[in-house]
Amino acid sequence: MFALLLAAQTTTSIPAYAAYAEPEPDAIEIDDRAATSGWKSAKQSLVWYGETKGPVKLHLAVLLAGPTTGRLTMTVGGQRHPGALRQGRIDFGTFDVKKGALRAALTTDAASGPEVASLEADGAVRWAMSKRRNAASVHLRWPTPQGADVRWFYNEAAMLTDPEWSYTMACGFARGYFGMQVNSPTERRVIFSVWDAGNEAVDRDRVSDENRVQLVAKGEGVVADSFGNEGTGGHSHLVYPWRTGKPLRFLVGCRPEGERTLYAGYFMAPGDKTWRLVAAFRAPKDGKSLGSLYSFSEDFVGANGQRKRESAYGHGWLGMADGSWVPLTMATFTTDGHGKADRWDYDAFVKEGRFHLLHGGFLSGRARYGDSFEAKAGKRPKFDLPNLPQ
Repeated sequence: MFALLLAAQTTTSIPAYAAYAEPEPDAIEIDDRAATSGWKSAKQSLVWYGETKGPVKLHLAVLLAGPTTGRLTMTVGGQRHPGALRQGRIDFGTFDVKKGALRAALTTDAASGPEVASLEADGAVRWAMSKRRNAASVHLRWPTPQGADVRWFYNEAAMLTDPEWSYTMACGFARGYFGMQVNSPTERRVIFSVWDAGNEAVDRDRVSDENRVQLVAKGEGVVADSFGNEGTGGHSHLVYPWRTGKPLRFLVGCRPEGERTLYAGYFMAPGDKTWRLVAAFRAPKDGKSLGSLYSFSEDFVGANGQRKRESAYGHGWLGMADGSWVPLTMATFTTDGHGKADRWDYDAFVKEGRFHLLHGGFLSGRARYGDSFEAKAGKRPKFDLPNLPQ
């Protein structure tokens, strides 16, 4: 297991696979091999990240896996030091580093950069060391009244920052999830998915017909397919130009049908007056209403896991089978295992009545796993409920 390491005036070797290529995340080949490759432009940097708890004297060098034709420079906190070959490594001397997030950027003046094996550091710094370069996934768990028969889950969500390969999930439940995603510099999606029954986690071709969710309906322009590799199930998405900082309104409805349950996902953009159907799926071996409710923010690729991601959620309400509505005013914060073992840069808080999730950026937050947050309940947003597909 690769863990965070706090160095105390000892030499720490930070592998090249823990670094990031900037500004283009694919401009340098970084994987779990011993060294980087494919560095084709002097405009790119290889960057390692860490954090200090106070001012430190930081000595840096790099180990190369092969010869280099250009001059190398390391930049930390505005201090730019040229490299010198000493005892088989490129030495950059000592940097005066302030408290907080630390960025060590290696550059070259050559058209083709070097193959880099590792960064060698002396100083009290906590470095990101993991092969998995994704920011930790962060979640809000929404408690529900005991024994509640929840038929509708309404929530609002907005991405406040929008790096590529970000997914903000507004309405998660035991059998599925619903939210918005950044797929490229120009493409954004709204995604609704429902899991199959059974234990198959990778290949949907191995899921029997009796365990497969069935597509019942989909909205105009929606692509409906299947997914695997994280459980299997029915997937649907709409390419839609939602705007950063502007909340989308999400609504999941369900209808228990004996041993099955129909789940449908709808959304409204700012200014819309009616719900837009993304898709409806019928889930086998279910028969339950909505439960295990949550929201999350995810970095699903990892090539730019150093970028800060922030999302806001709020004004959530649950609609019961008897027609009553209950506000979502309490949430519990959690992270995935990556956040427990390898990353420290995440946070959660309430601001102006909305629950915020942050991850990435390599600066410690105050929230800890299991912390609870509370916001005041406002008036239930006015809207008419759609008719669930048959």
